[in-house]
Amino acid sequence: MPDNKVNVFIAFSPADTALKDELEEHLTILQRQGVINVWHNQKIEAGQDFGEIQAQALQNAQIILLLISSDFLASDNAYENEVLKALERHKQGQARVIPVILRDCIWKTGALGQLAPLPQGAIPVTEWDNP
Repeated sequence: MPDNKVNVFIAFSPADTALKDELEEHLTILQRQGVINVWHNQKIEAGQDFGEIQAQALQNAQIILLLISSDFLASDNAYENEVLKALERHKQGQARVIPVILRDCIWKTGALGQLAPLPQGAIPVTEWDNP
């Protein structure tokens, strides 16, 4: 039986783990219903090749959520291994990249500035009364 689930890749900074965990909790119902598979680098097990597993997960993703904060944008590793590759897949129509603004930061001036972010209006999640 073919797997018709949408593969969701979540890229985030370790500084934003709590916010990623909260998002993943909200997505649990869609996972339980068999609609999506969620992947992030904390799913890599001891002894696995980090770079290879991450690259494969990114290649298999139909939706790529970039959890945007100053910590995420400051990471050369995230930029080179996740953002650039995600944007290339987006440009080729192979995946949809969605920046999710977690904390206020300068994100519009970079490569991500061309994409419409969530939440609507680009108001950072941490500034909402009820994130």
